[in-house]
Amino acid sequence: MGPGFKYHIVSISAIFFALTIGLVVGSVFVSPQFANRQQNLILQLQRTLNTDVEEKRHEITEYKECVATISPMALKGKLDNTVVAIIQTGDYPEDASHASEAIALAQPRGIVHLSMTPSIDRNEDDVRALLGDLHSRNPIFPERSDGLFQAIASVLARGDATESPILPQYERESLVRLATDDNYGLPVKYAVVVTGSRNLDSMRAARVDIPLIRALVKQGISVVVCEGGDAVATDIPTLRVSKLDISSVDNVDTDIGRCALVLAFGGPRGAYGVKPGVDHLLPTPPQ
Repeated sequence: MGPGFKYHIVSISAIFFALTIGLVVGSVFVSPQFANRQQNLILQLQRTLNTDVEEKRHEITEYKECVATISPMALKGKLDNTVVAIIQTGDYPEDASHASEAIALAQPRGIVHLSMTPSIDRNEDDVRALLGDLHSRNPIFPERSDGLFQAIASVLARGDATESPILPQYERESLVRLATDDNYGLPVKYAVVVTGSRNLDSMRAARVDIPLIRALVKQGISVVVCEGGDAVATDIPTLRVSKLDISSVDNVDTDIGRCALVLAFGGPRGAYGVKPGVDHLLPTPPQ
């Protein structure tokens, strides 16, 4: 239900409220016949509003069904012969699932899933102490968080090694979480970074998302950031002001948002979705 429709309901409700107050105050001074006419007017407006609301709900349901039906056809083959990484940094695993569903509709060669754990969403001193200890025992672990993000991006870009792969070693130390059946040996071309925080005071976008995205872009991986429309705290504005060479989608939990996610890889850079500050609802298809 769009904002304009919500404002329409609020406006009508305000009219009812004002008329009710007028009836209460005016009943002291006007005749019963006039009061009855006013009451009938209110009842007529109420019936009109109920009919309007029901028609809008029906219309929205039809639009949702239409988008859900044509999405698979519109996205089919859009990411053919590519490997896409779904990287969850935020607090909403369901949005990572939505992103994965959208990418699967585009029929890529492969999808790999990766989650960044809370152990690296800490201040630099704590992360440096953690990584320093790991590095002292095994030099495969970088000593700083920037080095960790660069190492992850490098592994994704070229594909993890068959013998002594790096990502499982990171997982054993609770730095990342992997999906059991995914093939991380495939070189990744595109990456979806799934953000969105449950905590309004979260610093994760600055600590994790931005350096990770920069590392991915440096490796030649095209990145689109997404989050759900119901995220308590949106991280996209923070990423946007960092002037990263990426697109963003702020409603991946909807059919329209999932279409925008796939189309963003082939469209112009921009902020897509429904939240304040977006450029368009959907990317402009390439000519």
